[in-house]
This record gives sequence, structure tokens and C-alpha cells, in this order.
Amino acid sequence: MFQIGKINSIVGNYEKGLSVLYRALRIQETADTININATLNTIGTILKSIKRFPEAIKTYQLVLDNDSLNADAVMNMGTVYFEMDKSEQAKLYYHKALKIDKSNNNDWAVAYDYENIGSLFYKMALYDSALVYQMNALKLRKALPNKVEEGQSLSQVGITHIYDKLAVLKAEQKDFSKAYDYLRLYTMLGDSLLNETSTKQISEYKVNYETEKKDQQIIFLAQQKELQEKEIQRQATIKKAVTSGLLLIALLAGLLWYTLRQRLKNQKQLASKNVEIKEVNFKRQLTELEMKALQAQINPHFIFNCINSINQMILDGENPCASKYLTKFSKLIRLILENAENAEVSLKDELALLESYIQLEALRFKGKIKHLIKINDAIDVENTYIPSMVLQPFVENAIWHGLMHKTKKGQGCITISVEKDQDQRLICLIEDNGVGREKAMELQQKSIWKSKSLGIKITEERLKLVSKELQKQLIHITDLKDALG
Repeated sequence: MFQIGKINSIVGNYEKGLSVLYRALRIQETADTININATLNTIGTILKSIKRFPEAIKTYQLVLDNDSLNADAVMNMGTVYFEMDKSEQAKLYYHKALKIDKSNNNDWAVAYDYENIGSLFYKMALYDSALVYQMNALKLRKALPNKVEEGQSLSQVGITHIYDKLAVLKAEQKDFSKAYDYLRLYTMLGDSLLNETSTKQISEYKVNYETEKKDQQIIFLAQQKELQEKEIQRQATIKKAVTSGLLLIALLAGLLWYTLRQRLKNQKQLASKNVEIKEVNFKRQLTELEMKALQAQINPHFIFNCINSINQMILDGENPCASKYLTKFSKLIRLILENAENAEVSLKDELALLESYIQLEALRFKGKIKHLIKINDAIDVENTYIPSMVLQPFVENAIWHGLMHKTKKGQGCITISVEKDQDQRLICLIEDNGVGREKAMELQQKSIWKSKSLGIKITEERLKLVSKELQKQLIHITDLKDALG
């Protein structure tokens, strides 16, 4: 496919060539870097040919990102800037390509680099420099076996044309000696161009050169003494002014640098201290709250009741039930301790802890509790992470304050739902069909033992610490009532 795309570009089917090469590039995703870079270079060349220069630059940059010493991409980048008339950028990349090819001892590529730089200088009307680089290219190509490229240096780039340009330029500058030499070289390389006009020009340049040389000598001798005196006086004045100005500038620059340096140093120290203080306070608060959460999660009354239940089952001779209960109890304690070690746990692990906890409570209440966990299919429970043990306090409240006081027939039920909203936030909903908060509060007031649950309050503080939306309410409680209130 790479070859098909390249052939299409050669015969001028640029759009088809691009389509095939882009497809080849997708197939090459797992290929070696050399093949990928070759495909990208060809794509860039097509984009350059159809004048889509910004896209060509981006494509060549992809090659350089893979291999910063890819001489083809560097040279092609220079050619794009050459065609965009951005001479300085073109010169930068051409010289970089020349350096890489020289280090690789690639004479063939070095000759191309010399030719490109010569063409650039010719375009910039720097004909002397253009001639030097084109002659370097010609010298290398004479030593290479491919004589077609030697002819390219002579004809395609147009060295004879450079001599002609240089001859005209030097004549305009009244440098008739150089004009004479360049025009002589021009005629030697292109005898077919030598005609009556060029012969006349050679003679004219030579006569003008000799005449001008004598006139300049006379003027030079007459003015030499006067110029020397004026120059000595001018140099002394300039030296004094420059010295004073430099001293003043150096003094002002030193003061300005010292002032800015001290200010930046103070600002940096202050900012660093503020960041350190904030980090220390944040870590301290988070640690304290996590410890409080751990203490609140492992409810001493829950552990006491579990141990009593196990003991009662043993006394009643229900050893299999006691063993099953003890196994689930130990699993729950292990899950709680494992999750408490991490600031974040996967949603899968958090739900496993909740399910173990609810099963244990259901066993203690003789199967009067059932539960349902619903997770949206779009949520990846293994790769979705939440702060550890933030859901258990709500489930515990639902059981102890809602379902435990339920006297009507029918099982108590807890439903745990996890959805994702438009802002990609998790919405966790814990719903029960217990007696409700009003009834639970009424029963608690009548109870001799009045416990104060801190789990939900601590959980909300933890969520605010790790949330960017500190001002928003993160926990919402809705009282659900049936037709009888």
C-alpha cells in the first residue's frame, strides 16, 4: 500500500495517494519507527506538492518527534519553508540536515543539502554564497557514480546562471574586476551563450575597471590625510560616549536585576511556604477524618452483638449456624480493615464489603432483611474508584434505625443503586422500607440507650475534602412515605 500511494503521488494522483498512505499508516501502528517515518515523509511530500504547507509541516514534525535526527524530514521541512518564502526557517532546517548527513558520511545527501542551501541563497539574492554551496555540491557529485546528478548541479540548478547574475551585480556595484572574472567564467561554462554582446561587455568592464582604478588612487591620496585626522577625533569622542553610556547602563541593569531577583526569591519562598502549609493541613485533616471514620465504621455495639449472637447459637446447639456466622463476621472485619488501609478503593470492593455486612445482619435477624444492588451497565466497577467505606454508614443507619424497628409483616428491604449523571459523577442511592426517620427518632427518645451516630457526618466531611465542589451539598436525604404516611 505504501508503494501504491507513492506511485500515485509520482504520477500526480495526489488525493488518491494520500488516501492510500493514510490507510497504510493506520496499519503500521505496530510497525517499526523506520517504516512509519517513511510513510509520514511521503505524505508530507504530497501535502507540500499540493501547497498544503501547514499540514505538511505537522506531518514532518511527527517524524521528528519519532526521530529528531531524521535527515529526510529535516530537509523536507526546510523545503516547505523555502516554498512559503520563509527564508530564515528554511536556512535553519537545511543547515541542520547538512549537519546530520555529514555525521552519517552520506555524500549523496550532503550534495543535495548543498544544492538546497545554494538555491535558497540564490533566491535571497546572495549570489556569492549561492555559488559556494552549488560548487560544493558539484564537487561531491563529480566523485559519485551517478552522473545524472552531476548534470543536475550544472544545468538544473543553473550554476552558469549564477555567474551571470554575479557579473551583473558586480557591474552595478562598480566592482568591474569581479564583474570581469564572473562573466569570463560564465562564458567558459556556456560557450553557446557567448555572442557579440557578451564580448563587448567583457571589454567594456575591463576598460571601466582600469579607468576607475586610476581615478580612485588619485582621490584616495588627496583625502587620506584629512580622513585620518577626522577619524582619530571621531573615534576618541565615540569611545568616551560609549564608555560612559555602558557604565550607566551596567549600573542600572545591575540594580534592576538585583531588585527583581530579590522580589522573585521572596515571592517564591512565600508561595512555597503557603503550599507546604496547605498540604500539611490537608493531610492532617484527611488523616484525622479517616481515623474517625474507621472508628465510626467498626461499630462497637455491632461487634458486641455479633459476638453475643455467635455465643447464643453455640449455647443453643446451632453449631453449623454459629460457624457460618463466624465465617461471615471474620470476612467482614477483614474487608473493613483492608479498605481502611487505602484512601480510595474500587467500587467493586466497596460493594463486596456492603454485601458481606448486609448478609451478616440478615443472618442475625433470622432472614428478615433482603437486599438488592443495581449498577448501571455503563459503570466499570473494577476501574471506578471512590473513597473507602463511604457507603456503609448509610446502610447501617437504614438497618438499625429503619428496618430493626419494623413490626409489620413482610421483609425489610434495602436497595443500593449506582448511576452516573451527565457530569460523569457517581450518584449512589441507598433506599429502605423501614419505619422512617421520624418514627426512629421517636423510638430513640424513648430508649434508655441513646446513641449518637457520627458516621454520616464524618463521611460528608471526608467527601468535601476530596471534592472540588466544596460549596455544594453532597448528601441528600429524602423521606419516603406510603399512602398512610
